[in-house]
Amino acid sequence: MENLPTTRQLQYLLALAEHRSFHAAASACHVTQSTLSGGIKDMEDILQSPVIDRTNRRNLRLTPLGEEILGAARKMITRLEDIAYRARRAGAPLSWPLRMGIIPTIAPYVLPKILKPLQEKLPSLELYVHELRSHQLVEKVHDGSLDFGLMAFPYDTKGLAEHVVMEEEFYCAAAPGYLRGEGDLNLKDLRAEKLLLLEDGHCMRDHALDACRLEPVKELKTLSAASLSTLIQLVHTGYGITLLPAMVANDNPMLPEGLDLRRFSAPAPTRKIGFARKKKGLREADIFLVFEELEFLMKINTLDLQIKKTIMKK
Repeated sequence: MENLPTTRQLQYLLALAEHRSFHAAASACHVTQSTLSGGIKDMEDILQSPVIDRTNRRNLRLTPLGEEILGAARKMITRLEDIAYRARRAGAPLSWPLRMGIIPTIAPYVLPKILKPLQEKLPSLELYVHELRSHQLVEKVHDGSLDFGLMAFPYDTKGLAEHVVMEEEFYCAAAPGYLRGEGDLNLKDLRAEKLLLLEDGHCMRDHALDACRLEPVKELKTLSAASLSTLIQLVHTGYGITLLPAMVANDNPMLPEGLDLRRFSAPAPTRKIGFARKKKGLREADIFLVFEELEFLMKINTLDLQIKKTIMKK
């Protein structure tokens, strides 16, 4: 019988493709680096061709063969996991780990409020959480690396099922005294301002522009940053203004003292928060059970998104 790569070797390859580091991949697989490296070498001996380009240790890459078999390896592992899930599901719900993706403009403001209560409510749940940008999250839900994602809409999920949980307003953030007058703003008030946004690749950039019905970016005075914390610090120095979702502005200890947060007059710009998953899958029952609890926790913890009077000018 022909010698074939093992399931474990394929898992090592998938981990290397994701982490691009032998050390990180070994940690993700819960093995030593030498064990993982040996497994990859054994697979290469079976295939009689390298799957890892070792010419540059600092920038690990797959060979063309490695890239070619990556998709097949992912599908095979997913099918094997489904077989194991079928067997475990017959015994009890949540008997198989779930993998959730979450975008950076939601993760730090929601996860601390929901993970512990979720574990208390569903003690048998083994949930792995990965923080990713929207395009990465959608890609990994499609290929089976993630079971579902918590993200902001609208976004092109390429056919995934979307479950909207809540809608939140955007607020305008500015340095003390930067904005004229007091009270709510009108969207047209932003057109003459230097608007600071997240860089391309963050869906909140597009949500802010679309929700506020602003002109294309090339016609705005903008600066792009990689993180919300960078934007907020620049805004606090008076360099410009930015738009913050309510969950970021609400009772956030990381906001600089005195930051001027203004609501917009109706209709206020908003974004929607919810889940994305495959439309059909073996784990639907478990996913919906987790959805139900997460939705409840998110609503009681983040739906009342009123800005504290101590940080908002009236």
